[in-house]
Amino acid sequence: PKLWAIFIGNLAASALLGWVLERTNTRGFAGGFMTGLIIFMLNSISIDMMFYAMMNWYSNTTVIIVDIIVNSLFGGAIGGVMGLMMARGAEK
Repeated sequence: PKLWAIFIGNLAASALLGWVLERTNTRGFAGGFMTGLIIFMLNSISIDMMFYAMMNWYSNTTVIIVDIIVNSLFGGAIGGVMGLMMARGAEK
């Protein structure tokens, strides 16, 4: 795998989530978690459905469902941590 591409992809996704959290003035773990979960879930659905429609990467839909769930939880965790850090910054 091209690790540099994975790094850039994750950096871009995190920058998008941080920007949305800042624009919506989301603070705290719960708000960040829900925002991250929704953004990553919608993004995963979009990408997985496009890949499913145009490529032969998936053998069945179970892979798609698991990918959406895992990416959503991953985005929620990232959003929660970002929300906590933004709340800490707002206190000072």
